[in-house]
Amino acid sequence: IPDQELDVNYFRLLQNMLRDRNGRLVIRPGYDALSATGPGGRIMGLSYFRTAAGVDRTVAMNRTGWWQFNGTSWVDISGAALTGGIEDHVRTAVFSVAGTYKLIGVNGVDSPKIWDGAAATYSALGGSPPTGMDVAAAANRLLMLVSPETIRISEFNDPETWPAGLVIKLVDAGDLMVGVERMGRVAVAAYGDHSQWIARAQPSSFPFRFDRIDEKPGPVSNAAIVADGSVNYYLADDSNIYRFDGIQVTPVGAAIRPYIQDNLSFVNRRQTHGLFMQGDRVIYWFFPESTASSPNAGVYLKLDTGEAGRLLYGVGITASARWRYVATVTWDNLTGSWDIIVAAYSTWDSFGTPAEQRQVLGDVSGQVHGVGIGDGSDDGNAIEGIWELPVRAWAGEANAFVPDTFETFFRKSANSVTIEPSIGTTNTLMEDRTLTALGNFDISTNQRNDIDLTGAGQGDGVRFSTIRHRVSTTKGGVAWLGGILHGSVTGVEGGPTS
Repeated sequence: IPDQELDVNYFRLLQNMLRDRNGRLVIRPGYDALSATGPGGRIMGLSYFRTAAGVDRTVAMNRTGWWQFNGTSWVDISGAALTGGIEDHVRTAVFSVAGTYKLIGVNGVDSPKIWDGAAATYSALGGSPPTGMDVAAAANRLLMLVSPETIRISEFNDPETWPAGLVIKLVDAGDLMVGVERMGRVAVAAYGDHSQWIARAQPSSFPFRFDRIDEKPGPVSNAAIVADGSVNYYLADDSNIYRFDGIQVTPVGAAIRPYIQDNLSFVNRRQTHGLFMQGDRVIYWFFPESTASSPNAGVYLKLDTGEAGRLLYGVGITASARWRYVATVTWDNLTGSWDIIVAAYSTWDSFGTPAEQRQVLGDVSGQVHGVGIGDGSDDGNAIEGIWELPVRAWAGEANAFVPDTFETFFRKSANSVTIEPSIGTTNTLMEDRTLTALGNFDISTNQRNDIDLTGAGQGDGVRFSTIRHRVSTTKGGVAWLGGILHGSVTGVEGGPTS
């Protein structure tokens, strides 16, 4: 599918389908539970970091505490219980203190917590800090956002000392502050309901200079702000997506904005959260639909192309984070003779643990899942993919089109996957297109998939038409390469059309 053949507006018609690096439309990755039993409750935050010794730490936060994943199960590391609600995302930052990497978390309700990756439980952050709603680290200091408009700044290299003079109130725009996010080594962005600020480190008694850059609509939640290096993206209160680079705020989500406006629950919008899928350079935002009580839908934005489409999940996805997936070497991974294996792995403990960048998702029932692991399903549940060409006049604006055959091309799948095609038609554009089901086929079979359209009831021609595909699969493996629509041109009947 050449880039010039598909306008970015096409992708707004896609559900759970996106273009991969080879140009194919593929179904989104599924997920699998990290263990049979999760932390429980409702997951409100996730974080991954490594200790100074290089030990991986994956932490999940629910409404009452924190849990650490030890590779096989979840271990409770809660100290004093948390009391946050369903909109109180747990926001975290990693800070090195005297060579020990520590995870610091806030939820806007309880006192900030700190964990060193080894202690049995987290502790209250020292220095009597305020109750923060968001946190970010820059220029060797911790910046904590305190409702409704205050930012506190820690001592240099010490997140547990909070000088009384290092405080600023961002009151110029007259709005409520929402969140903060890093923008590189020495800068932090701060966001209000309708303001965007940049805090840059400076050599002064007050360590940061704060400048209000713009007054565009702000993010729907602090967790909806997503960083890509020194640039931030966020899903905003006006249902658009914005890009902020510290200099200007630019709307970039016009193609998908109508879908967000029609489907995002305004009442529950604060539950929205975002996730950067680094390998594909795409951001996912998860939000509740108008009738949902947890984030079951969403959108994606590919940063390099501007392509944006729809997401749908069978369960409420309430938290997300980047993650480092460590795969264990198994017998199936080994090749060669016993002598070669012994030379490479002299002991059982030397098999190693190859790792790659992945993501984790937390859900409304307290389970945590790894993205892109498992069999291609959503933890055993089917993923529904839908993609449709924009309705257009294939024979030109002055003619009607008589559809004959549609050739559709897929990569052969390893498992049986049924594709359900249909043709959509309308003569007036005054109502939505009418869909007519066509013959289903299995893409695990090596065959030409030529679909006969002569029986679709359009023998007299139709002004506007589209082709739609639907698939529901538990095995992934759907990759569409494009299609060819064959037909003939005929005249348009005079008088009123229907």
